[in-house]
Amino acid sequence: MPPALLLALLVVGTMCTLAVRATEEDIVPWDRVSFTTTTFGKLGPTTVVIESSADDEGKGARRVTAVTLSNERFRVEVPPAALLDLDRPMVNTALLVASVGPSGEVVLYVTFKLGNPSPGQAWDVPTVYLKIVAGRFDGRFIRRTVDGRVTFEELPLDTHEKGDIHGIDKGRKR
Repeated sequence: MPPALLLALLVVGTMCTLAVRATEEDIVPWDRVSFTTTTFGKLGPTTVVIESSADDEGKGARRVTAVTLSNERFRVEVPPAALLDLDRPMVNTALLVASVGPSGEVVLYVTFKLGNPSPGQAWDVPTVYLKIVAGRFDGRFIRRTVDGRVTFEELPLDTHEKGDIHGIDKGRKR
């Protein structure tokens, strides 16, 4: 093989390798998301802050470490016990949902999706709802699809002691 052809093949091979590496993408997880929105007039602007971090073992799994909701009338910090088992959070999917409760009180839900730890399961991309009523944390539930139907399951605060929230039969169905 002529040296010029060998050199040309080496250069082309190197350029192709560099081009392939240059197009690889790493999705960088968010450590913190903060947004402000106006819910109902009497609450005024409401700010939500969600923080997450990598686990202590450095395996890349992330956990929610803090959720805070504040406005002119109150500031709510979700208890750490309610966040311990919320792994693989996709904090970039966070929303604040507002509704009116049965007694006319404003009910706020901080929501975000969790990554599926085992693709191919019967459900995919569950959504966590953290419920805030009258300026206090009032529980949490998870929305997911199981066998083609949507379910809402309450997540007791001691769920992390009983097992992973990703288990299909954990929690009580609503």
